[in-house]
Amino acid sequence: MPGLIVADDFQPVRHRLRMFLEAKGWGPCQEAANGAEALTLARRSKPDAVILDYSMPVMNGVETAKAFHDEMPDVQVFMFTGHVNPAQRSLSGIPAVGVFSKDKIAPLVDALSDCMKSVGRTTR
Repeated sequence: MPGLIVADDFQPVRHRLRMFLEAKGWGPCQEAANGAEALTLARRSKPDAVILDYSMPVMNGVETAKAFHDEMPDVQVFMFTGHVNPAQRSLSGIPAVGVFSKDKIAPLVDALSDCMKSVGRTTR
């Protein structure tokens, strides 16, 4: 069962992040091009965590984070974006693990590692 969903409208970023996370042993991961697609995948697969881009068509990261909180509160939400400050302001009041910059992947990986350990998934 997939532990992660990566939702980003920019396919190269989404694909590279999925490949990186699977290489770390957290796969298979699923990919979504927008928030609505991520929710559809999550309803079927019940992931442990979802990584959302802030700016996506159809359903942006903040709308998606709120929907996850309302529908699947046990799914850990990570925002991975080039728009850190607006995302942090927009997520006020919506539970999320954090907002992580696309410029620095290490903090996201560290937070994911903690999350995956807490649900019994470890890296290779």
